Amino acid sequence: MVMDTGAIVCTYVYRPVKAAANIKAGDSLFQLVCTKELYLYPGAGNRRVRWEKETLADAGADTYAKAISFARSDYARVIKEAKSQIINPLADKRPIFLLRASGLFAADEANTLCIADESGNKLLLRLEAFGSQLGMASGDQIRDGALACRFAYDIADDLLYAVPLSLVTRQGIVRFFY
Repeated sequence: MVMDTGAIVCTYVYRPVKAAANIKAGDSLFQLVCTKELYLYPGAGNRRVRWEKETLADAGADTYAKAISFARSDYARVIKEAKSQIINPLADKRPIFLLRASGLFAADEANTLCIADESGNKLLLRLEAFGSQLGMASGDQIRDGALACRFAYDIADDLLYAVPLSLVTRQGIVRFFY
């Protein structure tokens, strides 16, 4: 996340199969990356970025609070943006949004939960990998924090859904996806 604007960006390291042993894989960072130059690749939504040199700093409670302040609470607008990004040829087909939730609810299907915004709009969450741990989060953590969710479209079910990647609280980040 770019802390000035709240834009969620992604870094990718593409390694050819034949040269995979010689190219270092990129590690996930949970620290603040401070860089003089940030290179943005063409695209829309969650743009790909890279940088040459960085300094790392630890994130504090104020950093997490600022990230939570960028979370989106109007699911109708988020769904509209996610659909437009999915059909955009220059955008990631699985966009990521940071969402506020007023509650967490059980859904009819197995391995799914729902979150709701202040207006009562519900969003279906499919729990992949360690997403089932989301059910262990307290109601206060859900209401006071923000969920980083990756949206996807299931062609077979004709369904737009979100996969929770992590929960951002004022104390830190709980990661559900590796």
